[in-house]
Amino acid sequence: MLLGSGIMNGVVPGMVGNPGDYVFSNRGMDDVITRLMEQEPPKTKPPAPEEVIEALPRRPATAADVAAKGNCAICKDDFAEGDALRELPCHHDYHDDCIVQWLRTTGSCPVCRLVLEAREPAPDP
Repeated sequence: MLLGSGIMNGVVPGMVGNPGDYVFSNRGMDDVITRLMEQEPPKTKPPAPEEVIEALPRRPATAADVAAKGNCAICKDDFAEGDALRELPCHHDYHDDCIVQWLRTTGSCPVCRLVLEAREPAPDP
């Protein structure tokens, strides 16, 4: 036993297991979280292929779009009649500039996370 420490044979009274498994400071907790985050693979999807982005249908927002869809889920600005919109295959609409910038960094729909991937060409008959 170490005098005055309360530790006897590597065991701290009131603790279960190895004292090295405990965190006693903010720095220790930061180290644990950092190690856990480094072990986890990134959760973001790779960027969408440029040809997929360019193939997305473009159209101006109509009065019906403004009434039904409300706002762009990326910038949160309300749609206005005449705004340039792009529609994803999942049928979510976004401002053209917003979704292009988004898809160049994260290749999935911001709302439903549908991944936009290049389609394999159809085999020749």
